[in-house]
Amino acid sequence: APSARAFPTVRILMYEMTLGGPFGEQMMTNLRLRGCPPVGAANSASALAERLRRCVNEAGDGGDGDDSWPPWSSSRSFDAVDMASAISRAMDAEDWRRVRTIEPLDEVEEFNL
Repeated sequence: APSARAFPTVRILMYEMTLGGPFGEQMMTNLRLRGCPPVGAANSASALAERLRRCVNEAGDGGDGDDSWPPWSSSRSFDAVDMASAISRAMDAEDWRRVRTIEPLDEVEEFNL
């Protein structure tokens, strides 16, 4: 596939809230009380990683017999982390302080729930 040659390395960064903590439990309760159950919600980061892994594996053979797509099919790697871990991997403490002064987040403490 031409796109496989154009993009030999693919990285996907997904932000999706998991519902397996106190905040998530309260949110689920509120949604259910309003008659809106979040049927696709995942309870943990590992459940989200498994969902992504399954999607990529199913995309590996698009039915055309070309199992070389996606291009990362021979070296798949998946990792799921919470926001606090993602931030600590992506930036040092000084940079994080700088970013927080530029764009203050109103509920930073929820990164650690």
